[in-house]
Order: sequence, then C-alpha cells, then structure tokens
Amino acid sequence: KFYLIKGGCGAGSCVKMVNQLLAGVHIASAAEALAFGARLGLHTRSLFHFITKSEGTSWMFENRGPHMLENDFTPYSALNIFVKDLGIVSHECSSRKVPLHVAVAAHQLFLAGSAAGWGGLDDAAIVKFYESLTGVKVEGKLPILDKEHVMKSLPPEWPVDLTNDIIKLNENNAKPLVVLDDDPTGTQTVHDIEVLTEW
Repeated sequence: KFYLIKGGCGAGSCVKMVNQLLAGVHIASAAEALAFGARLGLHTRSLFHFITKSEGTSWMFENRGPHMLENDFTPYSALNIFVKDLGIVSHECSSRKVPLHVAVAAHQLFLAGSAAGWGGLDDAAIVKFYESLTGVKVEGKLPILDKEHVMKSLPPEWPVDLTNDIIKLNENNAKPLVVLDDDPTGTQTVHDIEVLTEW
C-alpha cells in the first residue's frame, strides 16, 4: 500500500520510528511472555495457541512466536536491526525529552542479545536472553524420552505388603485411608510422597 503522510520532510521517517518502537517492544514482550509461561510450567505451544485467540495477542507475537517455539532463528529480520532502530528511537526520545521507558528497556534487551553474539540471528532470538536468565527453554518441541532411562528414574516398588495391616485396622474398627492413584508418577512430586509405581 502507498500512504501519503502529511507533515513535511521527515514525517515518513517519524512514522517508521513509531512503528519500529511498537514492533521491537512487541517482539521483546512476546519473548518475555513465552519465557514466563515456560517458567510457570505451561506447555508453550498450547499457551501460544490460547494467546493468539485472546486480547493479549499482537501481529508480532503471532509472527515471531513460532520461531521461538521452533528454536529456529534463521534471520528473516536480524536482531541487530532492532539494535539500530530502537537506538534511533532512543536517541530521538532523548533529544526531544520524551521519556520512553518501555522502548528503552526493549532496546537494552536487543543490545544484550547482540552482545551475546545473537545479532545476526532472527530478532526472535531475543528469547534466548530470557532462556539464559531462567534456565528454562521456551522451545515447544516435546523431548523424545528413552524408555530405559525413564524406567530407571522411577522410584522402586513399595517393599512391604500393607494388606495385612489394613485387615487388622479394619478388624479393630479403625478407619484406614486407602488411596489408589491411577497416575502415581504425578503424586511423587508433592512433598516427596512415596508411591507405588506398579500394582
């Protein structure tokens, strides 16, 4: 599309600056949101789907989110472009005495990403900054688990048969609590509860 922007020489560049401010902030926010979701233990692909159907979505979230989930940073728009563009925005806001706290914070994130050596990667690689801070990957690919490794990591079977104890309690009119868990592997994460892995 072609737009005629009134305001004299430089008006088009000013519109571009405002656009890049929003674009950069939205990419940084997308990375932050997915990293936050990953840290909360959410399945990031499901989270992405939910957000794209919600009011919190943005074009940048929908466009760059898949790059972050795939851990694919083939450069369609390099991270260093936002170092440059948000640097221009930062300079202009400083010279015109306009406090742009969010844009300047986003600029610092892109600078940090560039300093880490990711400047030539796609701008979605800013998510790597959050991953390095939290130690949690945003990538939405489910890992392929080795069955033998998983079986070895399970706790051993309960060494004692409690059937006789339960019968005695019942004979004494005591009220034993017996819990059968269809998914015992989920229970063991709560306060180190020992559970049967097979029964």
